[in-house]
Amino acid sequence: MNFCKFLSVLIIWALFQSALVAQDTMRVAIKAIQQDGAIILRWAPLDYASWKKGVYYGYDLNRYVYAINGEINGIDAYNESKVEIGHFTAAPEGDWAQPASTNDLFGLAASCIYGDSLEVLPIGGASLENIYNKSKESETRFGWSLLAADQNLEIAQLMGLGYIDNLVDKDIEYVYEIIPSFEPYVAAVTRIYYLGTKTALPKPLKTGFEPMDHGVLLHWKPDEATYTSFDIERSENGGQTFQKINKSPVVFTSNEYTQPNAEATFFDSLAKNTTIYIYRIKGRNIFGMISPPSDTMRVKGKPDKMNVLWHIDEITETETSVQVKWVFPAALQNQINGFEIWRGTNQEGPFVKISSTLLATNVRTFVDNNPLVANYYVVKTKDVNNYQYETFARLGQPKDHTPPLPPTAVQGECTPDGRVKISWHKSSSNDVMGYRVFFSNLETDEYFQITSVWIQDTFFYWQTTMNTLSEEIWFGVKALDYRQNQSTMSQVTRVTRPDIIPPSPPIIKKVNAFANGVRFGFTMSGSKDVASYRFERKRQNIPGWTALTTFPASAPVYDYYDTSGDKRKVYDYRLLAIDDAGLVASSEIVKAQRIDDGLRHPIQNLVAQVLNDSKVVTLRWDYTYDEDVIGFEIYRAVQDSNKQRSYAFLPFPQVKNTNPGYEGTLIVNGNNIQGGFSDYDVKFDAPQLNNFQFFVTDGMTANQAIPGQTQNGATVGTFTVPNPNNMNGQSTSQPYKLYYWVVARYADGGASPIAGWVLVVMN
Repeated sequence: MNFCKFLSVLIIWALFQSALVAQDTMRVAIKAIQQDGAIILRWAPLDYASWKKGVYYGYDLNRYVYAINGEINGIDAYNESKVEIGHFTAAPEGDWAQPASTNDLFGLAASCIYGDSLEVLPIGGASLENIYNKSKESETRFGWSLLAADQNLEIAQLMGLGYIDNLVDKDIEYVYEIIPSFEPYVAAVTRIYYLGTKTALPKPLKTGFEPMDHGVLLHWKPDEATYTSFDIERSENGGQTFQKINKSPVVFTSNEYTQPNAEATFFDSLAKNTTIYIYRIKGRNIFGMISPPSDTMRVKGKPDKMNVLWHIDEITETETSVQVKWVFPAALQNQINGFEIWRGTNQEGPFVKISSTLLATNVRTFVDNNPLVANYYVVKTKDVNNYQYETFARLGQPKDHTPPLPPTAVQGECTPDGRVKISWHKSSSNDVMGYRVFFSNLETDEYFQITSVWIQDTFFYWQTTMNTLSEEIWFGVKALDYRQNQSTMSQVTRVTRPDIIPPSPPIIKKVNAFANGVRFGFTMSGSKDVASYRFERKRQNIPGWTALTTFPASAPVYDYYDTSGDKRKVYDYRLLAIDDAGLVASSEIVKAQRIDDGLRHPIQNLVAQVLNDSKVVTLRWDYTYDEDVIGFEIYRAVQDSNKQRSYAFLPFPQVKNTNPGYEGTLIVNGNNIQGGFSDYDVKFDAPQLNNFQFFVTDGMTANQAIPGQTQNGATVGTFTVPNPNNMNGQSTSQPYKLYYWVVARYADGGASPIAGWVLVVMN
């Protein structure tokens, strides 16, 4: 399949899909109007798909009684009042022949319904033109058929879109329901109160006309809510009789681009410009009813403008006046009313009339004794038909040899891309036509003009090169009057090119790590325009630099000791040099970390308490939150504080330990971990806890750091609880001591200093 055939298939498929969407929302609208002894109904489909199905399947019309003598029916009475008026479809093709022979609108409607179709595409594939015609056919048939129905009620009835209900009562208000005889659909209803009087249409309003040479343009308010088309009538015998002059209905169509107050128009040709014609307009609504005629308009043609060539021929200037001389054909003098002289300060205007009276038709000169500095003159005239003629504007200036004063307050600025803006205050002279801008690379050197023409603005943009060692440019401005007299140079101004070259980078030449910090050594930038330095740090692989210190270039700092870093984290460091233009140069980034001694935050506020009549010992402590904490280890000793043993481990995060001998809780509160430990085995009721191993080191004393079980040099000993309670009938007759310690453990193997001991004496 070639591309054109493929595109044809896509477009046809899109049209088919569009039709499917339309069929899902079949819609119809209905309106009613009363006439003497009857109610006239009109309905219409609202899209092509509904129209096409309506032609084939038709519509069902029902009537209900809504109210009698103003009293509204109840639901049951309303439903019981239903009258099925009938089923309406388009008349067979043969029924259209006779009326179509006398009225083209009947033929138009019939051809839209039964005419030949473009649905069959040419053999071998559709061209883009065929597809375009197919896509427009539905809109054309739908639109023209409804237009024809709106012009004549008989056409609407033949199309199955209209009905006259003669079985009505003037005391009853009715509701009519129109239902498409195909599904799915959206039914439409209208309600009307029959009064027994004829509905009157308003006459078309706001009529007017524009006479032309052998023609007239009529215009009026379209009133789209009331009328669908109009007829134009003309009288050539003073209004005694009128004839319709439009062969087809005059239709006003609007869209989203139509102005809110747009008017309907109609052009008519006139046989003679001297004959008075009388026009009037009638409107037609969707029921085919004709309105009363509009107010009449008496029109006479207007001869076309004269074919005349004339112009201002000469301007004569003195120190105090300007004389204007023009050329106009003498043979046409009897067709004009005289001349007017207009003056402006600009060739495009606006212009003001300066001749106090209308100059005679034979006059060809005028002297302006109060001229402006610059004057643009226009000569105007009107003919007997009120057409206006005017010459092209021409400049006239009093003689002047005095140059204007120069502009003041010249200043400028340059952007980093080399775009220079020069601005100034206007010259105080009143005859300035414009300005010229000049530049030089040196203040006292020759200046060159950079404006190709004079300018009227008080600013000027110019592109300069940035590829130069010269940082300064000098500018000046001259004023120019209408006689091309040029002022002296204004006071010149200096513009500095922006600095776009960053300074040379500084160097971090030394990095030494210690347990309590990292010490750095610096070498400063070699650039002379450096204004300040900034030493920065950030976590490795995490964005966001933080300034540790800043110092001016006039007071350099050659070393810096960073003690604020976390010893468990690696940081990136850099030193920035910043010049007076804000340009920045960075040293190479170095990585550094404090030496990690393994110790972490100390445990705070460790306390012990005996609860439940000496059956439970509780511990409480606080610890600074750290994301690397994996838990807390509890150590306990009985009687002898030097015989500690690892007693329990509370993992973090943790809610509750289910060990039968103890339980623990760890709660995060802000940046703090609140630890809790409850020891239920203070009487040693569990036999397996009566004997336990402990680790002994030389010189072990209380509060000494407790070694891990795999620590080299540790000696393993065995401790037996003396006189354990409730074992073999024995009992403890003397108080005994319990010692507790707490250590925070970290994922990297580090630990906090041991906290304790805390002593509890049990009876």
